[in-house]
Amino acid sequence: MRDRLFIRPFQLPDTAGFTRNVLQCADLHAQFGIASPFSETEAAAYVKDRCRFRTRRHFHDYVILLQRETEQQEEIRGEPIGEINAAWIAPDSADIGFVIAAAYRNQGYCTEAIRQLEEKLAEDGVRKMYGACERENAASAAVMKRCGMKRIGKPDEKVREKENMDGLVWFYKEIG
Repeated sequence: MRDRLFIRPFQLPDTAGFTRNVLQCADLHAQFGIASPFSETEAAAYVKDRCRFRTRRHFHDYVILLQRETEQQEEIRGEPIGEINAAWIAPDSADIGFVIAAAYRNQGYCTEAIRQLEEKLAEDGVRKMYGACERENAASAAVMKRCGMKRIGKPDEKVREKENMDGLVWFYKEIG
């Protein structure tokens, strides 16, 4: 079975689709730290910042693209539907994060994106993958469980230093 989506580093042409599908989702505004939808200028700045991340060592940040075949069936294009990232917190450990547009939730896309991210992390020598969500976020917890991550009480000290937030539920998986 061919994957329904793929992940890759952000590119400036992703701005319009990412803005339309992701940044304008009202329920994501708090997650992005804004009180209202992104303006065109703010959205362009957000994607431009994401484009720079591909040059940062030990940080993976990707746009999640739903595959669309062109009429020629030779070229694959993607519609931006979310974002997934991982920050290295130790030489062999990373903390993942993900967001998916409301219209694409509950269809297994986050699970597919995490599995693709996991492959990239393993290629880079990451052996421990952590993830966290707020206690009320049952959907994100379910996604991490579907990816084989197990709920843990508290992450190790290196992880807590990087993600110093109260009220999070933590998940863990050995990869590679």
